[in-house]
Amino acid sequence: MQRAVDTAVERFGGIDMCVNNASAIGTEPTEKLSAKKYDLMQEINCRGTFLLTKAALPHLRKSENGHILTIAPPINMNPYWLGAHPAYTLSKYGMSLLTLGFAAEYAEAGIAANCLWPETYIATSAVANMQDGDDLLSSSRSPEIMADAAVTILSSPAKTTSGKCFIDADVLTAAGITDLSRYGGGDNPQRDLFLDA
Repeated sequence: MQRAVDTAVERFGGIDMCVNNASAIGTEPTEKLSAKKYDLMQEINCRGTFLLTKAALPHLRKSENGHILTIAPPINMNPYWLGAHPAYTLSKYGMSLLTLGFAAEYAEAGIAANCLWPETYIATSAVANMQDGDDLLSSSRSPEIMADAAVTILSSPAKTTSGKCFIDADVLTAAGITDLSRYGGGDNPQRDLFLDA
């Protein structure tokens, strides 16, 4: 993590934003989930978010509009989501909690920290590799919706846009983009994990 940050600073002269996007997923039931897969999710999702953010912070302090953005869900305590895949839920909520913690910890430094989560499945290889992947891809929106929402958040003033868990469609609607059909997904896109109907 430190080497990646050092390389970015050397190449670009600083860091204005840290995006915690890496994530591992394992949704097997507890009795079937291997310890190796459990550890992988906690290492990549929680530890990775912590270490990358930690390495970027000295540079974010120097930025005029420093942002931390983590691809993690709002924390939904609905027992359905807690029981659907507890180990994965723990790792993703851990990312959310770290980010909300960074928002409070670095508020006085003027560094924003927010989460962004898709309203629907996104057409990625993770979705393609799921059971019924082809059907899920046809009802998933394109990755561009997350990119456009991220740009909107990262372009906002850090001092006034922090400590939130945003949903991509809500960000774009608030920015005046109400026709989301260009992102695909059909008439009834597949709602993403952790979001109640």
